[in-house]
Amino acid sequence: MTPTRVFIVEDDPIISHLIQQILAGKGYAIAGMAESGDEVLSKIPGTPCDVILMDIGLKGDTDGITVARILSSRNRIPIIFVTGEFNEQILERAKTPNTYGYIIKPFSANDLISNIEIALFNYRLRTEPPREPEPAAAKSARPDAIVKPVVQPVRVIPAQHHVRQEDLQSLYDHGLHYQSMGNYQSALQCFIEILEQDPNDASIWIEKGDVLQNMGRTNEALGAIDTALRLNPANEYALCKKSRILCSVGRHTDALAVIEIALGITRDNLTLLVEKAVVLHEMGKNEDAIRILDHALETNPKSGYALGAKGRILGTMGMNKEAMAAFGKALSYEPKNVSLWMDFIRLFEEKQNYHTALNIVQLAIKKNPENEMLVMKRDTLLHKTIPIS
Repeated sequence: MTPTRVFIVEDDPIISHLIQQILAGKGYAIAGMAESGDEVLSKIPGTPCDVILMDIGLKGDTDGITVARILSSRNRIPIIFVTGEFNEQILERAKTPNTYGYIIKPFSANDLISNIEIALFNYRLRTEPPREPEPAAAKSARPDAIVKPVVQPVRVIPAQHHVRQEDLQSLYDHGLHYQSMGNYQSALQCFIEILEQDPNDASIWIEKGDVLQNMGRTNEALGAIDTALRLNPANEYALCKKSRILCSVGRHTDALAVIEIALGITRDNLTLLVEKAVVLHEMGKNEDAIRILDHALETNPKSGYALGAKGRILGTMGMNKEAMAAFGKALSYEPKNVSLWMDFIRLFEEKQNYHTALNIVQLAIKKNPENEMLVMKRDTLLHKTIPIS
């Protein structure tokens, strides 16, 4: 099979080299490279490519967005912006006919590859005649959530519906990709299509609610979550998601009531206890929150989820020594939990204690040497701790 051809537009040689390494390692072909707008416009007509990675700040007088608009009038090659610049004005300008993605630097290899694959998928949907959905090119990692339950698989649809299970799984994977990229409208459409085939899948109703909340449609989000809870009243993820949505609109008392009712049914449920502590923390009741977390840890002393929540709350209270102890204990049990490491690093990064944060990330990399997110965090912290003359 012919590899996907990627044209790189980037004026920073270090970042350009990083992108080339990532793409080469994943089996992509480098169609060409350019550092300025004029160079892109001169090369693209004679350089066949499938997708363009476009920096916005380029050498010369023409920025990447202007180049993209010019290219849009000439061809239909999908363009993904890869830039450190972000504000509402830039984002609005970046909405060109050929725009298929927007990646903020620093980025990970997963960010890059998922954006390319989703861009190509959308491009095919727009330009090819209607046909059955293609399987996802790669499985996506579930976006970070309040809790991390085992995701229920998209259930099998009876044969008379004429929908293949792999097509539904593809829609689900693409929905999660869109969700992680912030393309909520497209994610919503994927989940709606799945629910049209199987309206009794509680896990998809939860994802739909999450997307609607991110779109600012709170009432609809709560409606979707309530549908999930009617289908599965004991679903911890749905209960915690409803609590989070209520908290986001200042309804902390209602959120607490949801969790209390659930705990009345499933007493000492660790996930719900942690969520109760988070709500109490947001209400300014930190001592009560810590007390609840200590009770949760009596249920499972080795829970990285509960210990991490305790570390985060202690950190916001300025109790750095105690927070470090909580994170240290959590990571002794779950050294491969990158989310825990990132929370631990963030505790000191937010306090601008970059040297301590850097020491922690170095330790995290020793435990997770293949993790690109940690490597990029280390590079970011190095720039903050080593002045550039």
